[in-house]
Amino acid sequence: MSFYVLIRDDAPGQADLPAFLRLVEAHGFRPRRRPAIGPWHLILVDNPDHSVIAEAATPQADLVAVGPLLSGETGGAAALRRLAAHIVPGAPDWRDTAGHFSLLHIAGDRVLVRTDGLGAHKVYHDPGRRVFTNSFLAALALTDDRRLDPFGVYTYAWAGAFHGNRTLARGVTSLPARTDLIVHGAEVTVTDPVPWPAIERRAPVRLDEAARQALAPLRHVIAGIARSADGRVRLSFSGGYDSRLLLGLLLEQGVRPSLFVYGPDGDIDVEIAKRVAAAEDLPLDRIDKARTAPPPPERFAAQLDRDMVLFDGWKTPGLFDSGADAQDRRSRHVDAMVPLNGGLGEIYRNFFNLRDRRYRAEDVVDAFYAQFDPAHAGAHFAARHYRQQMAEQMRAQLPGRGERLGALDAQLLYPLFRGRFWTAREAEINQRFGPMAFPFLEHSAIAAAQSLPLSQKNFGRLQAAMIAEVCPRIADLPSSYGFAFSQPPSLRYRFDAVRSIARPVALRGYLAQLRRPAGGPMPTELTRPYLSAVMDATWPVMGDYFAVDRVEDEDTFNRIATMEYLAQRFGLS
Repeated sequence: MSFYVLIRDDAPGQADLPAFLRLVEAHGFRPRRRPAIGPWHLILVDNPDHSVIAEAATPQADLVAVGPLLSGETGGAAALRRLAAHIVPGAPDWRDTAGHFSLLHIAGDRVLVRTDGLGAHKVYHDPGRRVFTNSFLAALALTDDRRLDPFGVYTYAWAGAFHGNRTLARGVTSLPARTDLIVHGAEVTVTDPVPWPAIERRAPVRLDEAARQALAPLRHVIAGIARSADGRVRLSFSGGYDSRLLLGLLLEQGVRPSLFVYGPDGDIDVEIAKRVAAAEDLPLDRIDKARTAPPPPERFAAQLDRDMVLFDGWKTPGLFDSGADAQDRRSRHVDAMVPLNGGLGEIYRNFFNLRDRRYRAEDVVDAFYAQFDPAHAGAHFAARHYRQQMAEQMRAQLPGRGERLGALDAQLLYPLFRGRFWTAREAEINQRFGPMAFPFLEHSAIAAAQSLPLSQKNFGRLQAAMIAEVCPRIADLPSSYGFAFSQPPSLRYRFDAVRSIARPVALRGYLAQLRRPAGGPMPTELTRPYLSAVMDATWPVMGDYFAVDRVEDEDTFNRIATMEYLAQRFGLS
């Protein structure tokens, strides 16, 4: 995710802009100012090794895409020129687009900013709407409001991402998805969100026909990715449904990707990946991040400073790691390879394990987002209020749907809520290292998947049929679930799924707390010597929000440490 900063000449953040640009430049990014656009200044900040910024000029406008943009089966500047004549300010239209991007259309002294059809890219801004950017770190560095937002703090700690339009800082919020931002002189306009199309239940069809309906937009997306990458594709692989489906789609296009898998020898995903790679004669890299030791404490501050820039201020598990993550993400792009990731593939399955009935947003919160321990929180936290705020952010993704959601709309919250704010964060961060594709995040794939019956998604039936349709021979190979996707799911797998679906949503958070295993020792980079090397480790800020010493979960502790680090670094309170 190379990024842009659109800042007005009277923005308070102008005073902090030079220092911020020096910071990102020190860590390998290349800032470049474009000519002034009325009172606005546009800075493009690129990764010079693997750029994801494309530009094109037409007689009517200059166009910039930040992030991979496809139109038809073309990408980059050609895609921009293809779209130029069809961009109408205030009338968002994504029918001929794919990818995860911010599109800037500059005509005279007017700038239009439009993001992808899902809203994977965010448009962050300050309270006065004088700074707009797709970089959280840029928005945090340039805002003049450094107050913490308790809801954002707890959402990141408990759920791993900022959900909705709020972040950990009151001075950094994001625009609603599927809107146009238009700046014209001193005037700033944000159009009303374009609602996600209503879902109509389709007439029942056979499973193989449902699989072909779901595959149609995916085949188009994969064809565009294959062409724009010139066949140079690396696929993140595991033993599950999602990466197997992507592999089948690539093979169908004549692309033979290299595979990479995470884990130690003997791990089930690693063993399945070896079987599939051998059967298809594909190269496979095994990556075990746990084998990388962190630098000594006296060098850890420099690494964390670098990672803060590379990961745009935060990532879902937190910033504190051994350094293996940045090294791994860089390696994916060696030899101009384009990585593919199967994130959000559960659009073809029953991710929230819901029944086929109506639900409130609060029910979905209880089903999936209530798995925290209130005893780990401080005085700022009220579980009931948090649940209500989370439900409000969910309802904002489905405007006009009413208080009770049909079963298909409740399922739609998986891509429109978790996808937009958790999975999409991975897409945004990965694009800071170079072009990367997330085919299941595509609005066309989501729309096709969500109208199919829930009964066909249960037990992975739909996705297994999709794999068998595109490549029967890899459907015949074993999976990490203990059965081949060409075979009916095992009795054990079905029993576990039925048990999860039958469990009352109101009890799931409590049951998850009861089942949570006792925490083990924290990794080295989260121990006191490392924390003290980068910040005041007495928790002067987050200590008001959490009983930090009680937190045993590694990821939650890491995210709290990340927020403490950012708070001390940027003066948040």
